[in-house]
Amino acid sequence: TVYKEEVIEGLQKAANIIPQRTGAAYLRSIWLKAENNRLELLSTDSNIEFRGSYPAEVREPGLVGVQGRQFVDLLRRLPNGQISLKVDPEAPVLHIEQGRRKYRLPVNDATWFQKFADFPDEGAVIWSGDFLQELIDKIMFCIGDEGADALACLFMKPAAEGRIEAAGMNG
Repeated sequence: TVYKEEVIEGLQKAANIIPQRTGAAYLRSIWLKAENNRLELLSTDSNIEFRGSYPAEVREPGLVGVQGRQFVDLLRRLPNGQISLKVDPEAPVLHIEQGRRKYRLPVNDATWFQKFADFPDEGAVIWSGDFLQELIDKIMFCIGDEGADALACLFMKPAAEGRIEAAGMNG
């Protein structure tokens, strides 16, 4: 059980990175992982991963994938308030309930789930968005963009004393 107003922003972020109609079904999925009174939302386009964790009342832990855009569109239309999510053990469907409203969505088998990389605990640096934009503006000139065969890379890593090493490469 979750509150829409607590998860909707994360759901929209998760949906923004999944492919709209192409790619494997697991890439078009938003994965719901419930455990330890948290609902974790996970999505990927195979290059970018999104992971958000939100408060929830979890009666039974589990992992299930749902078609991302349908799920987000449905929850977006619901009013704020408590939403119950329950996987049917007899059929591959997710039951979504809010008051008298009841919906069912097909689910993807948890065996399709591709493990996400854990965020590193060590060496993390907190950057402001303005600083990151300035950094990108300064080195963007040297990143190649000459067609599909161009090698383009933006490299960033934390350095000593809270500094950041960054480089743009064009091959």
